[in-house]
Amino acid sequence: MESGPASRAERPSFARSCAAHCRDPAGMRRTVVIALVVGTLLTLVNQVDHLADDAGEPITWLRVLANYLIPWAVSSLGYVSARRAAQAR
Repeated sequence: MESGPASRAERPSFARSCAAHCRDPAGMRRTVVIALVVGTLLTLVNQVDHLADDAGEPITWLRVLANYLIPWAVSSLGYVSARRAAQAR
């Protein structure tokens, strides 16, 4: 049974689609910009006191890193999912 013009056998796996996204400059540009905006806002809201008080603490910097990586991952997964859905039509 086919689920549209592109059968499951023809579509790349989700992991391959994610890897292709990482090689796509336009897609990466979009998701990195989202991560920079959201990560900066999250850091300002949640970590600014910690950065002012104990900027040398490794846990603070791990939290700041997560503030950027999580929005990038979420926006990337959304981008890949949307592209796969569009290709399936």
